Amino acid sequence: MDGMNARERSFMVGGRRLAALQFGACNDDRGLVVALHGWLDNAASFHRLGPVLSEKRPLLALDFAGHGLSDWRPDGEWYAIWDYVRDVVRVLDQLGAAPIHLLGHSLGAAVASLVAAVMPERVHSLVMLDGLGPLTFEAEESVARFRSALAWEREPRPEAVAYEERERMAQARARGRFPIPLESARVLVERAAMKVEDGWLWRHDPRLLAPSVVRMTESHVSSFFQAVEAPTLVCLAEQGIATESGRERVKQLPNATVVSIPGGHHPHLEVENLPAVVHCIERFYSGLAI
Repeated sequence: MDGMNARERSFMVGGRRLAALQFGACNDDRGLVVALHGWLDNAASFHRLGPVLSEKRPLLALDFAGHGLSDWRPDGEWYAIWDYVRDVVRVLDQLGAAPIHLLGHSLGAAVASLVAAVMPERVHSLVMLDGLGPLTFEAEESVARFRSALAWEREPRPEAVAYEERERMAQARARGRFPIPLESARVLVERAAMKVEDGWLWRHDPRLLAPSVVRMTESHVSSFFQAVEAPTLVCLAEQGIATESGRERVKQLPNATVVSIPGGHHPHLEVENLPAVVHCIERFYSGLAI
């Protein structure tokens, strides 16, 4: 990750290490932006955005548990969204009492919205980048979904096949469900791959691919959204994940400004669309007191 002008930080949470990258000044966490990445991404997701935003306020990008350089959860535990929330809250406890800014992409935006709801005294602002909040189930789906998750847990896991070259991992990541530029995929893979005797393996916990045991309902999400007090910016990419129902959902955030920006689901990784993302966020931050 040469040239990113970032340094490693780490936090101990429940006996596990959560890794992070900090962009900008490291001697003062006042006005800090805590950035949360998407599912199967890692802190390097902010390798383009971090250096630009940190010219005015420091930015700390976390690796969620099971992602990047962070520890996996213990055997027998799952990766529920509320557990990510608890991890973030514990990190905030270690950052001191100053209000912070939350910036999340996709899954990270969903986690950030819940943190903002339960810790209004700590969250000074919220930015949701192509994120619509938590995924949901209808209540009547719960039993079938739970059965599916338990069945997945009991199935034998196939042995992971190593890649001969890390570059092939980057190429696979670039062509994923939500494509990203190959250059950015290479940066993400630096933090997502581990060297083994016969090549390279993905570092993330395979349990991240498990079906959800349970999810919130839309009613639950509404309750959390309506409890968010912080000024909120929702940046939805024109070729991103937003649906009409999703756009209606984010209108429940009391202090939200919803804007459309060019690009796909990872606009902050697209060189041609990064300026629009930066402009949107910096204009939002310029209106804040901290």
